[in-house]
Amino acid sequence: MENLKNQSMLCKRQEELKQMKCLSMEEVVKSFGAEVVKSGSNVMFKALWRNEKVASVSIRQAADDVWVFKDHGTGAKGTNIDLVMKITNWSYIETVQWLRKQLSFFSFPKPKKVNQKKEIDTKVVLSKKWQIISNQDPKYLLGIFENERLLSERNLKELNIRELLNIKHIKSQKNYLLAGHQNIKGGWELFSPKEKGFKSCIYPKGISLITKESKALIVAESLIDVISAKNILKVEGDLLSLNSTNLSKNAGILLRERKKKYDRILLCLDNDEAGEKGSQVLKKELSGLGKIERYDYQHGDDPSEEWIMINRKIRHDK
Repeated sequence: MENLKNQSMLCKRQEELKQMKCLSMEEVVKSFGAEVVKSGSNVMFKALWRNEKVASVSIRQAADDVWVFKDHGTGAKGTNIDLVMKITNWSYIETVQWLRKQLSFFSFPKPKKVNQKKEIDTKVVLSKKWQIISNQDPKYLLGIFENERLLSERNLKELNIRELLNIKHIKSQKNYLLAGHQNIKGGWELFSPKEKGFKSCIYPKGISLITKESKALIVAESLIDVISAKNILKVEGDLLSLNSTNLSKNAGILLRERKKKYDRILLCLDNDEAGEKGSQVLKKELSGLGKIERYDYQHGDDPSEEWIMINRKIRHDK
């Protein structure tokens, strides 16, 4: 009986390792900041383990669906496991643990469609079907935050954004790797730094407010947008995330109850219909609490896109 149990565990282990090796190597490479380019029929990237001017590492998917790389400069080759160990200098166990998280990360549920006539903010998915098993400071997702959203570890700590390890989707009984933060009511706002359209929450739903005894207030639709707006505007201030434009009036009620006056209230909502409606509500609700300014975007439709485009332009001009 014990032998059968051990054989079963071994089979599951081998299957999991096969799944890790079948993860898209393009996505794995991108998560570490490498740019993937196509050269003829080849997919290439610059070796991250040495200072390379021309991409010399090719990747491909073999007939058994396993992804492999080959460093044409040194002859090194291998699977996702070998690649991650080479990039990071992690141990085999650390590498397998990271790839195990990616198995969940690259395949979490897609957002449900929301009736646009009844719901202004169509990006938000309200759900009671999540269970947080454990959370920690961003580790496995840190590189994705830095590469995809241009946010530093310091930014994430300022917002108290947590990496939710093994968050369970109760209906499917599958575990996933997501990011999240608690709102003022104690609920959790869930999102992915990679998949911009994915948002969900664990009730109760509420806004998020980070106070710093500042004379400025920055308001946006998500904490990621708030910190991006702060980076763009170079303004130190209290930070307020609506977490849904439907909560604009709630934000106004809370701020009026606090009776705090600001020199500047910066509205950095999305440049769309929902963002415009939310801004109009906030202008009315926050009247008398400070000078209200609406940020006008030059690139993209929200602070996160603007922040990324500004940095791309800076790099290009250099």
